[in-house]
Amino acid sequence: MKLREIQAELKDLGVPFGDCFDRDSLLCRLRDAREGKIETKPSAAAAAAASDEKASTDSAKPTVQLDADVILADLRSQPLKELKIQCSQRNLRYATFLEKEDFVQAIWKDMQAVASFSVSGALRPGKVSDITGEQLDGEISSYETPILLDVYATWCGPCKMMAPEMDKVAEELGSKCRVAKLDSDKHPEWAARYKVQGLPTTLLIHKGQVQGRLEGAFMKDKLLELAQPHI
Repeated sequence: MKLREIQAELKDLGVPFGDCFDRDSLLCRLRDAREGKIETKPSAAAAAAASDEKASTDSAKPTVQLDADVILADLRSQPLKELKIQCSQRNLRYATFLEKEDFVQAIWKDMQAVASFSVSGALRPGKVSDITGEQLDGEISSYETPILLDVYATWCGPCKMMAPEMDKVAEELGSKCRVAKLDSDKHPEWAARYKVQGLPTTLLIHKGQVQGRLEGAFMKDKLLELAQPHI
């Protein structure tokens, strides 16, 4: 089987393969899936993508559906104090808002922006977001933009040193790249899956595969250098 045929079938079966770095490991993952050793979760979207060979290698835009009527009605029913809290959580400036509807529309527009950027809804343009392993799998299923992932630990000194540099990278790349971090202590199985040996480790994931990595703490320019070829 050709490499992209293996990837297409794995995608159709709903089996993650971002931690497979060569053809042999992809074949092993596919064999396990066919034999029932791995739980498969085929989806209609994945089946549709796999039906077209070209689509299996192209970027797929996140498709998070938002019900405008329901969401707007819910926002309008909330007290102004709660809307202010939501704006603060979303880093939305509301000092110039005069009416309650101003808060409602600002939050709604932000929800739309997040939905078009992140499948899980956990990532935001221009920000570094802490995500779970399950959310990471969901983000990898969308090929629209690359993912720059910082695998870290709270006790790691170099990880703390690099955190501000990741913030700068996220701010500069904006909607061009999803920037996230994963706590290796909370999600050791995902850290092991991506063969993380030291901390921090920065991974560039695109089109379902790890395209590059850096081990150790690095400054903004080096991190941008890792991401730029895939933007």
